[in-house]
Amino acid sequence: KKFFLDSMSDIYIIVFNALTIGAVLAVVVTAGYGDNIFSFVIAHSVFELFGICIAGGAGLALGLAVIQTGVKKKGVQLREKAREIVPLVLAAAFFIGIAALIEGFISPLALPIFIKILIAIISLFVLIYYASKFIVKRFLFLSQFHKGDKHGRT
Repeated sequence: KKFFLDSMSDIYIIVFNALTIGAVLAVVVTAGYGDNIFSFVIAHSVFELFGICIAGGAGLALGLAVIQTGVKKKGVQLREKAREIVPLVLAAAFFIGIAALIEGFISPLALPIFIKILIAIISLFVLIYYASKFIVKRFLFLSQFHKGDKHGRT
């Protein structure tokens, strides 16, 4: 039960942060500074939100591994799942790191808003390209096991 609650805390933290950021944005926009906050966050938000979603998914996968152990002990299942999600954690760190660089060096600049929007659009296309390559690679890998047994034999 404790591990289930721990994995549910991932969802709670993500939802709480989203609500808090939404409330702060509402106050800032209502105060008349919507253009300023939008100009600041738009350039780095794509990478940051993507990284947060990956990190949240990794945390949920780890929590689920503890809940659904089957015949394995929880510690064994947890270690196995931890090895599997390391690439997700590294990907999340990579995308949040890119977001941090953009936030530190581009977001504070007094660039025209269309340039910051263009950066966000380019970021989105980079993520779509990355995700499509990853998804296609993963799908092709899994499709070899679709026919036959788990070792790919027919």
